[in-house]
Amino acid sequence: MNRYVLHKAEDGIVWVSIQPLMQDVLEALDKAKNIKTDGLDDDDKKGVDFTVLTMEGVYQFLGSLLTEANLKELVEKEDKKKELH
Repeated sequence: MNRYVLHKAEDGIVWVSIQPLMQDVLEALDKAKNIKTDGLDDDDKKGVDFTVLTMEGVYQFLGSLLTEANLKELVEKEDKKKELH
């Protein structure tokens, strides 16, 4: 079951909840890392490795979006503090 939520707005843009999506990606990544590749041919092993690398990239990208949002929030708070002084 997916934890994340998708919402399609009236303008057609689809919004997603990032933290729950990151949890789902992390679980899938853990499963992919535990795939036994001993009996696979080289192409299949490369496919598993590529999948793991891709999922790690997705997870890191989602994390960077959260970091960006947190930094923007901090900047806004600092700007409000400066306005009060």
